[in-house]
Parts: sequence; structure tokens; C-alpha cells
Amino acid sequence: MNSKTPTQREITAAYHEAGHAVIYLYKNIHFDFVTIDPKTASEIGDEEGEECRGLVKPKKYPLIDKLTREQLKDYLIAIYAGLEAGLQIDDFVISDGDVVFETFIIEHFVRSTGEDPYNSVSQAQDEVRGEVQQHWSEITKVALALLREKTLTEERVKEIIGGVR
Repeated sequence: MNSKTPTQREITAAYHEAGHAVIYLYKNIHFDFVTIDPKTASEIGDEEGEECRGLVKPKKYPLIDKLTREQLKDYLIAIYAGLEAGLQIDDFVISDGDVVFETFIIEHFVRSTGEDPYNSVSQAQDEVRGEVQQHWSEITKVALALLREKTLTEERVKEIIGGVR
């Protein structure tokens, strides 16, 4: 357990990553762990030239061509949940990793459905605000645990929030 007082940047990163992790669970997207340990995140993350402050490591990366329209939307919501949770704490700067993944999902959405992605993106952004508000107490519990423990497995997150309802 770390006894030093967390910085505002660490607190914001904890809420950001907790937002991703909690909504991943509710969207049935499994992950190995969530971390705000910069060393762990930088070893796994791919944010070139930037200190990676945290991440959620998926159990497996999705076969993007196999995802349904609804699954693509769920990934967008999980991405936006981290951003929204971070914004609730501070004027959070969007991470490069989130933007890259979002762009990848949107590009695939356009190729696979032929639909205008902006309607779905707009719907996902609207939906995420409700999801974050609905699960705010769980996001807070996970963020506080991240500040204490730095890295949490999916099972530990489920334990902290009392399971996914």
C-alpha cells in the first residue's frame, strides 16, 4: 500500500481507468487488469513519446471484423466512459491511446456497415453520460482501490463493486 498523497493527475487517471473498467464489465468485455502504475502501463501501452498513465488490458484484443454493430458501439461506450469519468474529476486531457482505438473502431464501423458513423458515435456519447452517472459509485470504489493498489485484476474489480448486476 502506498502512503503518499496522490496527485491530481493520479486521481484523474484513476477515475479515467476505473470508468473504462467498470463499463467494460457491464458491456461484457473482459480484461486481464486495469492499472495506473506508469511503469506497468508504459510496458504494455503503445503511446509513443508520451508517458502512459494507465490502461485496461483486454483479455484478448477483439477480432474487429467479427464484431457486430452493437459490439462496436459497446467498445465506443467503454472508451468514452473513461473520458467521461476523468472529466467528472478534472479538465482531463484525452489520451492518445483512446483516440487511436476510437478512430480504429469508427473506421471499421464505416467499412463494415456503410452507415454514417456520426449518428452512432453521437448516440454512444449520449449513452455514456447515463452509464457513468448510473455506475458512479462503482467507478469511485474502483478509482479509490486503484489509488491504493495501483493494479487490479478483473476479478478484483468485480469483488470491489460486488459483482456485475
